[in-house]
Amino acid sequence: MLHHRAEGLRGEFEEGGHYIGYGSWDEMVDAINYWSKPENDKAREQIAKQGRQKVLQEFTYKHRLEQIFQLL
Repeated sequence: MLHHRAEGLRGEFEEGGHYIGYGSWDEMVDAINYWSKPENDKAREQIAKQGRQKVLQEFTYKHRLEQIFQLL
């Protein structure tokens, strides 16, 4: 995932491990150009896989409902 750097992401996800971050439009364009190169396919796919695993392990509706019920 390519995402603007945001405080909420930093606490939950590792930039470069779970997603690719950018801070400006120019940095976003550079990231798109870099990560779309065939020689970066394996690394890009690994980051995507790790990000997906993180989401499925910690951020599903089931997890949200469990958090809500704990608060009640």
